[in-house]
Amino acid sequence: MTFAVLGLMLMGFNRTRIADWPLSDLAFLVAFAFMLADVLGGREAQLAPKRARRTSPGGLVGILLLLTAGALSALQSWDPGRSLAVTLRFAWIFLGMFWVIRALARDRDSLARLLTGWRICIVFNALVAISGQLGLTSFSVENSENRQTAFFEQPNELAGLLVVGLPLFLLGVPRRREYRTDGRELMSRAVPIGLVFYAIATTGSMSGLLGGLAGVVAMLIAGGWRHVRRPGRAWTSPLLPMLVAFGVVAGLFALFTSDLPVVERFDRFTSGDQYVQGSVDSREARNEEVIQRFDESLVLGQGFGSFDPNDPGAADAAAAHNMFFRFIFQAGLPGLVGVLMIIGFALQQCIRLLRNTRHSSLHATAVALTAALVTANTFAMFQPTEYQRYYWMSVAMIGALWSLRREEMRVLWEQRQAEVAEIARLPARG
Repeated sequence: MTFAVLGLMLMGFNRTRIADWPLSDLAFLVAFAFMLADVLGGREAQLAPKRARRTSPGGLVGILLLLTAGALSALQSWDPGRSLAVTLRFAWIFLGMFWVIRALARDRDSLARLLTGWRICIVFNALVAISGQLGLTSFSVENSENRQTAFFEQPNELAGLLVVGLPLFLLGVPRRREYRTDGRELMSRAVPIGLVFYAIATTGSMSGLLGGLAGVVAMLIAGGWRHVRRPGRAWTSPLLPMLVAFGVVAGLFALFTSDLPVVERFDRFTSGDQYVQGSVDSREARNEEVIQRFDESLVLGQGFGSFDPNDPGAADAAAAHNMFFRFIFQAGLPGLVGVLMIIGFALQQCIRLLRNTRHSSLHATAVALTAALVTANTFAMFQPTEYQRYYWMSVAMIGALWSLRREEMRVLWEQRQAEVAEIARLPARG
């Protein structure tokens, strides 16, 4: 558990690698090794039950389809070795990292510890971005617009990390303590929410804001408004919700009247600035390049991380700013179908969890992870994120919550069956 939480906390250190492995992956590999040793030695008390560690059948079919498509596409790629290596990395994410998270989420407290590690990662990177914007630190990669990147190569990558985890803060997930008043509860959320929003603004990512907006809408539709206040409590006065609304409006006003990179880029885009407009138009051109080559990717793609430099337009297609188009180009149509199956079954689990946990303390977690999944995939439509661990984290956590809740319901059903059997054995009255 310690190494898994450490791995979650280190997801933001994307530029620091050992033998081309991110620090986050190395921490998860250590956790995987310890857990595998426990399983082989029969010491499974600290892990979820064996049946709860299994990947859902639908998701497993999607994973196998994606990996098969990636391996076959690598055989005809410009750099087969690199393409196969990337395919193996995907196999590690789906079959290794996902398994670690599911196996460690044996109860609600364990799941809360994993979610806390994710939150720490986001807050830390937000603080790094803010300190860079204020000129206190200089970890970011230099760029002409002073957009913050923290420990990533691109500012949009940092924005993705921040915005995908934003629903956790909006709903106060995980709930680690109970506050005596609604005011203290909301204040405990307001501080990290403000930090994350400010940090997103420092990245200048318009895609990040669009993804965050989609996540907020999904959160409200899924019932997140019920968790703005403490569970089981009603508003005793209209003053507090009015203060919350005022705080949101004041914060948005302060944001849009500031000179932060995201505001500046929106202003330049609406005024027809050639640089920002060119950045937006280039994305459309790259996506169009993939569409024009669609007939070449019906069965096999060009391989992950590889393209023929002698092929005009291949570099543009490989750099498409839409994750799903990139999967078509790299792994062909079967690869895209595999990805859509993974996401689709995760969404199906979210919908069923929202219904099943409606009267449970897990409902806020289900809503937050549903919103995170929507945010991640909205963001992925404007920014390639398939190689980023934070994109897959929402799918991994949904799988862990699904396994945990299913095991809880199974245990409850077995207890009830035992009670019925006990009653049946009672002597009948004469």
